[in-house]
Amino acid sequence: MKLLTNSNSLHKVKLKREIKPKKCIKLVIILLIAIISAGFIYEKVSYSKDIASLKTKSKYATLNGNKIHYSTAGSGKYTVVFESDLGYTSYEWEKVIKNMPKNLEVSTFTYDRAGYGYSDKSDYKNPEAQARDLHLFFRKLGMEGPYILVGDGYGSLVMSNFAKIYPNDVAGMILINPINEKGMKSPSFVKEVSKGKTFKKVEQIGSYVGLTRVLDSFGLVRYPKGLLDKVSDNYANDIKVHRISTNHTTAIWNETKVLINGDSDSQGQGMLGNKPLAILINENGDVENQKELANLSNEEITSIEGVKPESGVIPLEEYSKVHEALKFITKKSESKSAENN
Repeated sequence: MKLLTNSNSLHKVKLKREIKPKKCIKLVIILLIAIISAGFIYEKVSYSKDIASLKTKSKYATLNGNKIHYSTAGSGKYTVVFESDLGYTSYEWEKVIKNMPKNLEVSTFTYDRAGYGYSDKSDYKNPEAQARDLHLFFRKLGMEGPYILVGDGYGSLVMSNFAKIYPNDVAGMILINPINEKGMKSPSFVKEVSKGKTFKKVEQIGSYVGLTRVLDSFGLVRYPKGLLDKVSDNYANDIKVHRISTNHTTAIWNETKVLINGDSDSQGQGMLGNKPLAILINENGDVENQKELANLSNEEITSIEGVKPESGVIPLEEYSKVHEALKFITKKSESKSAENN
Protein backbone atom coordinates (compact mmCIF):
# COMPACT_ATOMS: atom_id res chain seq x y z
CA MET A 1 0.00 0.00 0.00
CA LYS A 2 1.02 3.64 -0.47
CA LEU A 3 -0.37 7.12 0.42
CA LEU A 4 -2.17 9.15 -2.21
CA THR A 5 -0.84 12.65 -2.84
CA ASN A 6 -2.69 15.34 -0.80
CA SER A 7 -4.76 12.66 0.85
CA ASN A 8 -4.81 10.53 3.94
CA SER A 9 -6.35 7.67 1.96
CA LEU A 10 -4.63 4.47 1.03
CA HIS A 11 -4.93 2.36 -2.13
CA LYS A 12 -3.83 -1.19 -2.90
CA VAL A 13 -0.97 -2.00 -5.24
CA LYS A 14 -1.31 -5.17 -7.37
CA LEU A 15 1.61 -7.44 -6.58
CA LYS A 16 0.71 -10.24 -9.10
CA ARG A 17 2.10 -10.02 -12.61
CA GLU A 18 -0.21 -10.73 -15.49
CA ILE A 19 0.85 -13.81 -17.43
CA LYS A 20 0.45 -13.32 -21.14
CA PRO A 21 -1.31 -16.11 -23.09
CA LYS A 22 1.54 -16.35 -25.60
CA LYS A 23 3.99 -16.97 -22.78
CA CYS A 24 1.76 -19.74 -21.37
CA ILE A 25 1.59 -21.45 -24.74
CA LYS A 26 5.35 -21.18 -25.13
CA LEU A 27 5.93 -22.76 -21.70
CA VAL A 28 3.51 -25.61 -22.46
CA ILE A 29 5.23 -26.31 -25.80
CA ILE A 30 8.67 -26.34 -24.16
CA LEU A 31 7.38 -28.72 -21.48
CA LEU A 32 5.85 -31.06 -24.07
CA ILE A 33 9.05 -31.09 -26.11
CA ALA A 34 11.03 -31.92 -22.97
CA ILE A 35 8.66 -34.77 -22.04
CA ILE A 36 8.65 -36.21 -25.59
CA SER A 37 12.44 -35.96 -25.84
CA ALA A 38 12.88 -37.68 -22.48
CA GLY A 39 10.41 -40.41 -23.53
CA PHE A 40 12.20 -40.91 -26.84
CA ILE A 41 15.57 -41.32 -25.11
CA TYR A 42 14.04 -43.60 -22.47
CA GLU A 43 12.56 -45.86 -25.16
CA LYS A 44 15.77 -46.00 -27.21
CA VAL A 45 17.88 -46.96 -24.19
CA SER A 46 15.32 -49.48 -22.85
CA TYR A 47 14.83 -51.19 -26.23
CA SER A 48 18.59 -51.44 -26.83
CA LYS A 49 19.06 -53.07 -23.41
CA ASP A 50 16.21 -55.51 -24.07
CA ILE A 51 17.56 -56.53 -27.48
CA ALA A 52 21.02 -57.08 -26.01
CA SER A 53 19.54 -59.44 -23.40
CA LEU A 54 17.88 -61.76 -25.93
CA LYS A 55 19.36 -65.22 -26.46
CA THR A 56 17.81 -65.94 -29.86
CA LYS A 57 20.00 -65.80 -32.94
CA SER A 58 19.03 -63.80 -35.99
CA LYS A 59 19.96 -64.38 -39.62
CA TYR A 60 19.04 -61.70 -42.10
CA ALA A 61 19.51 -60.29 -45.58
CA THR A 62 18.61 -56.85 -46.89
CA LEU A 63 15.82 -56.01 -49.32
CA ASN A 64 15.52 -52.45 -50.62
CA GLY A 65 17.82 -51.35 -47.80
CA ASN A 66 15.76 -53.02 -45.05
CA LYS A 67 16.83 -56.01 -42.97
CA ILE A 68 14.62 -59.11 -43.25
CA HIS A 69 15.00 -61.81 -40.60
CA TYR A 70 14.67 -65.37 -41.92
CA SER A 71 15.50 -69.00 -41.15
CA THR A 72 15.91 -72.13 -43.26
CA ALA A 73 16.08 -75.82 -42.38
CA GLY A 74 16.11 -79.24 -44.02
CA SER A 75 16.47 -80.21 -47.65
CA GLY A 76 14.25 -81.72 -50.30
CA LYS A 77 12.51 -81.26 -53.63
CA TYR A 78 10.03 -78.74 -52.26
CA THR A 79 10.60 -75.58 -50.25
CA VAL A 80 7.81 -75.00 -47.75
CA VAL A 81 7.24 -71.27 -47.22
CA PHE A 82 5.51 -70.27 -43.98
CA GLU A 83 3.64 -66.95 -43.75
CA SER A 84 2.47 -65.78 -40.32
CA ASP A 85 -0.74 -64.15 -39.15
CA LEU A 86 -1.18 -60.45 -38.36
CA GLY A 87 0.72 -59.51 -35.20
CA TYR A 88 2.62 -62.82 -35.09
CA THR A 89 6.26 -63.56 -35.79
CA SER A 90 7.79 -66.58 -37.50
CA TYR A 91 8.01 -68.23 -34.07
CA GLU A 92 4.41 -69.40 -34.50
CA TRP A 93 5.87 -72.13 -36.74
CA GLU A 94 8.32 -73.38 -34.07
CA LYS A 95 6.57 -76.71 -33.40
CA VAL A 96 5.78 -77.34 -37.07
CA ILE A 97 9.49 -77.05 -37.92
CA LYS A 98 10.90 -78.87 -34.88
CA ASN A 99 8.54 -81.83 -35.21
CA MET A 100 8.67 -82.17 -39.00
CA PRO A 101 8.28 -85.89 -39.90
CA LYS A 102 11.43 -87.41 -41.38
CA ASN A 103 9.50 -88.92 -44.27
CA LEU A 104 8.56 -85.40 -45.37
CA GLU A 105 11.71 -84.57 -47.29
CA VAL A 106 11.27 -80.82 -47.64
CA SER A 107 13.27 -77.71 -46.92
CA THR A 108 11.56 -75.02 -44.86
CA PHE A 109 11.67 -71.24 -44.98
CA THR A 110 10.32 -68.95 -42.27
CA TYR A 111 10.71 -65.20 -42.07
CA ASP A 112 9.29 -62.11 -40.44
CA ARG A 113 7.39 -59.69 -42.63
CA ALA A 114 8.55 -56.08 -42.52
CA GLY A 115 8.23 -54.75 -38.97
CA TYR A 116 7.89 -58.07 -37.15
CA GLY A 117 10.65 -59.68 -35.10
CA TYR A 118 14.08 -58.46 -36.13
CA SER A 119 12.89 -57.24 -39.55
CA ASP A 120 12.90 -53.51 -40.28
CA LYS A 121 9.55 -51.78 -40.73
CA SER A 122 8.27 -50.45 -44.04
CA ASP A 123 5.51 -48.17 -45.28
CA TYR A 124 1.98 -49.46 -45.88
CA LYS A 125 1.95 -52.43 -48.24
CA ASN A 126 -0.96 -54.62 -49.25
CA PRO A 127 -0.63 -58.43 -49.58
CA GLU A 128 0.17 -58.17 -53.29
CA ALA A 129 3.14 -55.88 -52.60
CA GLN A 130 4.22 -58.14 -49.72
CA ALA A 131 4.08 -61.18 -52.04
CA ARG A 132 6.20 -59.39 -54.65
CA ASP A 133 8.73 -58.46 -51.97
CA LEU A 134 8.89 -62.10 -50.87
CA HIS A 135 9.54 -63.30 -54.42
CA LEU A 136 12.26 -60.68 -54.84
CA PHE A 137 13.77 -61.83 -51.53
CA PHE A 138 13.88 -65.42 -52.82
CA ARG A 139 15.75 -64.25 -55.91
CA LYS A 140 18.24 -62.40 -53.73
CA LEU A 141 18.82 -65.52 -51.61
CA GLY A 142 19.03 -67.75 -54.70
CA MET A 143 16.07 -69.83 -53.50
CA GLU A 144 14.18 -71.48 -56.33
CA GLY A 145 10.86 -73.31 -56.33
CA PRO A 146 8.77 -75.27 -56.47
CA TYR A 147 7.28 -73.76 -53.32
CA ILE A 148 4.56 -75.14 -51.10
CA LEU A 149 2.90 -72.05 -49.65
CA VAL A 150 1.54 -72.14 -46.09
CA GLY A 151 -0.36 -69.12 -44.78
CA ASP A 152 -2.07 -68.53 -41.44
CA GLY A 153 -4.81 -65.89 -41.14
CA TYR A 154 -3.52 -62.68 -42.72
CA GLY A 155 -0.66 -64.76 -44.11
CA SER A 156 -3.19 -66.62 -46.28
CA LEU A 157 -3.75 -63.36 -48.20
CA VAL A 158 -0.02 -62.98 -48.89
CA MET A 159 0.20 -66.60 -50.04
CA SER A 160 -2.85 -66.46 -52.33
CA ASN A 161 -1.43 -63.30 -53.92
CA PHE A 162 1.93 -65.06 -54.38
CA ALA A 163 0.24 -68.05 -56.03
CA LYS A 164 -1.72 -65.78 -58.35
CA ILE A 165 1.31 -63.72 -59.45
CA TYR A 166 3.86 -66.58 -59.69
CA PRO A 167 1.86 -69.74 -60.57
CA ASN A 168 4.83 -71.48 -62.22
CA ASP A 169 6.79 -71.35 -58.95
CA VAL A 170 4.07 -72.96 -56.84
CA ALA A 171 3.54 -76.69 -56.22
CA GLY A 172 0.60 -76.33 -53.85
CA MET A 173 -0.87 -74.30 -51.02
CA ILE A 174 -2.07 -74.75 -47.43
CA LEU A 175 -4.41 -72.17 -45.92
CA ILE A 176 -4.89 -72.11 -42.14
CA ASN A 177 -7.83 -70.17 -40.69
CA PRO A 178 -7.85 -68.27 -44.00
CA ILE A 179 -9.37 -64.87 -44.69
CA ASN A 180 -11.85 -64.87 -47.56
CA GLU A 181 -11.39 -61.67 -49.58
CA LYS A 182 -15.07 -61.68 -50.48
CA GLY A 183 -15.96 -61.70 -46.79
CA MET A 184 -13.66 -58.73 -46.18
CA LYS A 185 -16.21 -56.50 -47.88
CA SER A 186 -18.98 -57.30 -45.38
CA PRO A 187 -19.90 -54.72 -42.69
CA SER A 188 -19.62 -57.38 -39.98
CA PHE A 189 -16.01 -58.18 -40.96
CA VAL A 190 -15.04 -54.49 -41.08
CA LYS A 191 -16.68 -53.95 -37.69
CA GLU A 192 -14.81 -56.91 -36.19
CA VAL A 193 -11.33 -55.95 -37.46
CA SER A 194 -11.94 -52.30 -36.52
CA LYS A 195 -12.28 -53.21 -32.84
CA GLY A 196 -9.41 -51.70 -30.90
CA LYS A 197 -8.28 -49.68 -33.91
CA THR A 198 -7.82 -46.51 -31.84
CA PHE A 199 -5.77 -48.33 -29.21
CA LYS A 200 -3.56 -49.83 -31.94
CA LYS A 201 -2.84 -46.32 -33.17
CA VAL A 202 -2.05 -45.21 -29.62
CA GLU A 203 0.35 -48.17 -29.32
CA GLN A 204 2.00 -47.25 -32.61
CA ILE A 205 2.52 -43.56 -31.76
CA GLY A 206 3.29 -44.27 -28.11
CA SER A 207 6.01 -46.78 -29.03
CA TYR A 208 8.29 -43.90 -30.02
CA VAL A 209 8.29 -42.34 -26.54
CA GLY A 210 7.96 -45.32 -24.19
CA LEU A 211 4.19 -45.04 -23.65
CA THR A 212 3.52 -48.50 -25.12
CA ARG A 213 6.19 -49.92 -22.80
CA VAL A 214 4.37 -48.38 -19.83
CA LEU A 215 1.01 -49.73 -21.05
CA ASP A 216 2.58 -53.19 -21.35
CA SER A 217 3.84 -53.03 -17.77
CA PHE A 218 0.21 -52.56 -16.68
CA GLY A 219 -0.92 -55.53 -18.79
CA LEU A 220 -2.80 -53.37 -21.29
CA VAL A 221 -0.97 -54.54 -24.43
CA ARG A 222 -2.62 -57.57 -26.02
CA TYR A 223 -0.80 -60.69 -27.21
CA PRO A 224 -2.33 -63.41 -29.42
CA LYS A 225 -4.11 -65.89 -27.17
CA GLY A 226 -1.89 -68.85 -26.36
CA LEU A 227 1.16 -67.58 -28.22
CA LEU A 228 3.42 -66.92 -25.23
CA ASP A 229 2.32 -70.13 -23.47
CA LYS A 230 3.06 -72.44 -26.38
CA VAL A 231 6.45 -71.24 -27.64
CA SER A 232 9.76 -71.91 -25.88
CA ASP A 233 10.82 -69.48 -23.14
CA ASN A 234 13.52 -67.86 -25.28
CA TYR A 235 11.02 -67.20 -28.04
CA ALA A 236 8.45 -65.88 -25.55
CA ASN A 237 10.94 -63.32 -24.24
CA ASP A 238 11.82 -62.37 -27.79
CA ILE A 239 8.14 -61.83 -28.68
CA LYS A 240 7.55 -59.64 -25.61
CA VAL A 241 10.52 -57.41 -26.42
CA HIS A 242 9.52 -56.88 -30.04
CA ARG A 243 5.77 -56.57 -29.38
CA ILE A 244 6.11 -53.06 -27.92
CA SER A 245 8.62 -51.82 -30.49
CA THR A 246 7.87 -49.15 -33.09
CA ASN A 247 8.54 -51.66 -35.87
CA HIS A 248 6.03 -54.20 -34.59
CA THR A 249 3.25 -51.76 -33.69
CA THR A 250 3.62 -50.07 -37.08
CA ALA A 251 3.30 -53.44 -38.86
CA ILE A 252 0.14 -54.24 -36.88
CA TRP A 253 -1.34 -50.84 -37.71
CA ASN A 254 -0.55 -51.10 -41.43
CA GLU A 255 -1.96 -54.62 -41.78
CA THR A 256 -5.08 -53.71 -39.81
CA LYS A 257 -5.67 -50.95 -42.38
CA VAL A 258 -5.28 -53.53 -45.16
CA LEU A 259 -8.13 -55.58 -43.66
CA ILE A 260 -10.36 -52.57 -43.01
CA ASN A 261 -9.82 -51.35 -46.58
CA GLY A 262 -10.33 -54.85 -48.05
CA ASP A 263 -7.11 -54.23 -49.97
CA SER A 264 -6.48 -57.66 -51.51
CA ASP A 265 -7.72 -59.27 -54.73
CA SER A 266 -6.29 -62.70 -55.48
CA GLN A 267 -8.85 -65.41 -54.73
CA GLY A 268 -10.58 -65.90 -58.06
CA GLN A 269 -12.25 -69.25 -58.71
CA GLY A 270 -9.75 -71.80 -60.03
CA MET A 271 -6.81 -69.49 -59.32
CA LEU A 272 -4.56 -72.43 -58.36
CA GLY A 273 -5.38 -74.35 -61.51
CA ASN A 274 -4.38 -78.00 -61.14
CA LYS A 275 -2.27 -77.39 -58.01
CA PRO A 276 -3.33 -79.16 -54.77
CA LEU A 277 -4.90 -77.18 -51.95
CA ALA A 278 -5.38 -78.00 -48.26
CA ILE A 279 -7.48 -75.85 -45.93
CA LEU A 280 -7.46 -76.10 -42.13
CA ILE A 281 -10.77 -74.56 -41.10
CA ASN A 282 -10.95 -72.81 -37.73
CA GLU A 283 -14.31 -74.01 -36.43
CA ASN A 284 -14.32 -71.16 -33.92
CA GLY A 285 -14.43 -68.68 -36.80
CA ASP A 286 -16.38 -67.98 -39.99
CA VAL A 287 -16.58 -71.57 -41.26
CA GLU A 288 -18.62 -70.95 -44.42
CA ASN A 289 -16.35 -68.21 -45.76
CA GLN A 290 -13.30 -70.39 -45.12
CA LYS A 291 -14.85 -73.40 -46.86
CA GLU A 292 -15.72 -71.27 -49.87
CA LEU A 293 -12.00 -70.97 -50.66
CA ALA A 294 -12.05 -74.60 -51.81
CA ASN A 295 -13.02 -73.18 -55.22
CA LEU A 296 -9.42 -71.97 -55.68
CA SER A 297 -8.50 -75.47 -56.92
CA ASN A 298 -10.12 -78.65 -58.26
CA GLU A 299 -12.25 -80.71 -55.90
CA GLU A 300 -10.27 -83.96 -56.39
CA ILE A 301 -7.02 -82.32 -55.28
CA THR A 302 -8.46 -80.29 -52.40
CA SER A 303 -8.50 -81.30 -48.74
CA ILE A 304 -10.60 -79.57 -46.08
CA GLU A 305 -10.29 -80.35 -42.38
CA GLY A 306 -11.76 -78.59 -39.37
CA VAL A 307 -9.88 -77.85 -36.16
CA LYS A 308 -11.17 -76.34 -32.94
CA PRO A 309 -8.16 -74.86 -31.14
CA GLU A 310 -8.28 -73.68 -27.54
CA SER A 311 -5.77 -70.94 -28.35
CA GLY A 312 -5.62 -68.56 -31.27
CA VAL A 313 -2.50 -70.14 -32.77
CA ILE A 314 -3.37 -73.26 -34.77
CA PRO A 315 0.22 -74.03 -35.96
CA LEU A 316 1.42 -74.28 -32.35
CA GLU A 317 -1.53 -76.28 -31.06
CA GLU A 318 -2.37 -78.42 -34.10
CA TYR A 319 1.04 -78.74 -35.76
CA SER A 320 0.42 -82.40 -36.62
CA LYS A 321 -2.52 -81.27 -38.77
CA VAL A 322 -0.13 -79.02 -40.69
CA HIS A 323 2.14 -82.03 -41.26
CA GLU A 324 -0.80 -84.07 -42.57
CA ALA A 325 -1.70 -81.25 -44.94
CA LEU A 326 1.91 -81.15 -46.18
CA LYS A 327 1.82 -84.90 -46.83
CA PHE A 328 -1.38 -84.44 -48.82
CA ILE A 329 0.13 -81.63 -50.92
CA THR A 330 3.39 -83.46 -51.68
CA LYS A 331 1.56 -86.69 -52.55
CA LYS A 332 -0.88 -84.95 -54.90
CA SER A 333 1.89 -82.87 -56.44
CA GLU A 334 3.98 -85.97 -57.13
CA SER A 335 0.96 -87.68 -58.72
CA LYS A 336 0.41 -84.70 -61.00
CA SER A 337 4.08 -84.71 -61.99
CA ALA A 338 3.91 -88.43 -62.80
CA GLU A 339 0.80 -87.90 -64.95
CA ASN A 340 2.52 -85.14 -66.91
CA ASN A 341 5.54 -87.36 -67.55
